[in-house]
Amino acid sequence: MGIIQPPWSSETYGFAIAPFLLVLLPFLLLCILCPIVLLRMSRLRLPPGPPAIPVVGHLHLISKNPHHSFCELSKRYGPLIFLRFGSVPVLVASSPDTARQILQKHDQIFSWRPRIAVSSYLFGGKDILFSQPGAYHKLLRQLAFSHLFGNKRLQSFRPIISSEIRQLLCNVSHASNNVFVREKLYESTFSIISAMVMGESTKKINFHSPKGQSLVAALLEVVDLVGAFNVGDYFPLLATLDLQGYEQRSKAVSQILKVIFGEVIHERRNDRENRDNKMEDEDFLDALITVSSDQKDVPITDSHLVGILTDIFAGGIDTSAATIEWALAELLKHPKTLKKVQDELSLVVGSTRLVFESDVENLPYLRAVVKEAMRVHPVAPLLLPHAAREQCQVYGYGVPSGTLVYINVWAIGRDPTVWGNPLEFYPERFLQSNINFRGQHFELLPFGSGRRVCPGLALGISNVYLMLANLLHVFDWVTLGEMDLKEKFSSICKLADPLVAKVKLRVPRYLIEENTK
Repeated sequence: MGIIQPPWSSETYGFAIAPFLLVLLPFLLLCILCPIVLLRMSRLRLPPGPPAIPVVGHLHLISKNPHHSFCELSKRYGPLIFLRFGSVPVLVASSPDTARQILQKHDQIFSWRPRIAVSSYLFGGKDILFSQPGAYHKLLRQLAFSHLFGNKRLQSFRPIISSEIRQLLCNVSHASNNVFVREKLYESTFSIISAMVMGESTKKINFHSPKGQSLVAALLEVVDLVGAFNVGDYFPLLATLDLQGYEQRSKAVSQILKVIFGEVIHERRNDRENRDNKMEDEDFLDALITVSSDQKDVPITDSHLVGILTDIFAGGIDTSAATIEWALAELLKHPKTLKKVQDELSLVVGSTRLVFESDVENLPYLRAVVKEAMRVHPVAPLLLPHAAREQCQVYGYGVPSGTLVYINVWAIGRDPTVWGNPLEFYPERFLQSNINFRGQHFELLPFGSGRRVCPGLALGISNVYLMLANLLHVFDWVTLGEMDLKEKFSSICKLADPLVAKVKLRVPRYLIEENTK
């Protein structure tokens, strides 16, 4: 490499060195600011952690699978570790007790969300997941519960869900050769969520932008972006450079969502004006529009509505599909376990009907399989990040205000002090156990706990049980080659290679084709 000449030696060199200085200057500023931040933190008794290097902190220790890296660090430094990513302090909890401290004992402090750039570009803090605690967030959760996730509403959705599951089974049976499982699950979960949110008329809705971009593709892009490692979040002075292109991607997909959902909202408003009774058969979208018109203390604009709908659709589509795919993949890798589930289904359900929701309570082994899949393969291995609203004490250690907090539920599920033979897929461990995943048992937290527990928990797990049970009851499954359970990390952790299999009917065909469209 040649020696860089001073910029005053020629105009050519001056222009050539400008981009270099543009990148170097923020790092020089960080070198000045980091000691100041570290000096303030040094006054606290911080949790243990590895030595940091200047400016970078501990980022050099984190792999493309951060939940794996956090797990290895916790084995060395303990279940509560302190790290620094650039200028951002980070706390990682990797045991049931440390998770309980954060999500239960200090829930009010840690129920805040970090301000990550991607969420700002996508939602502007106007969605459910990344909005901060307060009147707006409380209102959104109340609306979601009363119009989507409450017991009464869930019961009213059962005919819709049953119809869509039957359609899923029909689509799988008609697959010409190989079944691309994830693709079929996306189609089904999308239909279920859209029918619940927007009513039966959803079949007539165009979920494509004028340029032909599909809503499902945009939602999956959102999931990837939210889980992406954005260097600008940890080095604020580099954020404006958008070195990884996340700002550009986020703004592009945000525009697609605004166009598609904006048209849906516009059409619904026009439809409501022509209704004699606007409250008749009001669905979640109607409720959002009503609130946006009536709220004075908590203003809600169409931008808010787009963020809320994005949360509901993205969360409902990808999490359920990923959980079912993981469970099915593990069963195909363990034929004896698969046979036990199918034997239970044959005994309880028989061969003259499909699996009903009322059957699930009589299928303990199926429920154990789902719990075991969630233990070994939590689809949100670090949950969504939390943030410390203020300085506090956890186990006698000081936690600075603004600390980014991760709950490593992936590591908890593999902790040998919590689970016997944790790397073995063994559903039997749950047959004599009262552990559930509703947030009270910190050994198993696929949906989180406390104020930030997933609002769609009841719906999500019910759909997973029912869809997986019917897929196993209706079909025999055969893999194509050796199973590879390698994962791809994001906000939703999925199989790196989507599951592809062959199927053969186990029940009469008329059961799945009856009343399908």
